[in-house]
Amino acid sequence: MDLEESNKPVPPATDVFKFLLPGLCHLTTEEAARRVFLEEEGPAKLAQYFSHIVQKMAAHPDELELEVGGLNTV
Repeated sequence: MDLEESNKPVPPATDVFKFLLPGLCHLTTEEAARRVFLEEEGPAKLAQYFSHIVQKMAAHPDELELEVGGLNTV
């Protein structure tokens, strides 16, 4: 049976980036890790991610509480 045909809700995809954010904060305190973060365009990727989250929240304001609640578990 196709997921689209099922009446059961599909679980949301895991937002891996939110699990990486605390680690990124710690890594960027070290000179070598900070250099890699900057060389790999980390700030641009973070800006893209935050823009995606803001757009997602604007499109679905009713899910805002769910998103914020999920961040408390990180």
